[in-house]
Amino acid sequence: MRFLQSLRASFSSSPSAGHSRDIYPVMVRCRRCEELLTIQINLSNDLSQDYERDLFFVRKLISGSGANRCFQQIEVQLTFDAQKRLLDRTISGGSFVDAA
Repeated sequence: MRFLQSLRASFSSSPSAGHSRDIYPVMVRCRRCEELLTIQINLSNDLSQDYERDLFFVRKLISGSGANRCFQQIEVQLTFDAQKRLLDRTISGGSFVDAA
């Protein structure tokens, strides 16, 4: 019975509870058309692990909406430490935009 109660609690919890720290938002601006694009990196599922250096990394290709007839791909590479804190970021085809 206790198992069923814990199972029910896991499904009935609100979707935003506890998930915000698992998401890392990335805002970029296209170098060609200046379109502002935002993606979200899921730190629980999107990262790959480098066992030799004890790091996590992710590589994403971002394409714009095409509203400006620009279909340039922007490549973002992020490196995280073992506690999933950002260590390094590189971009080609655009520039990073800070939220502030």
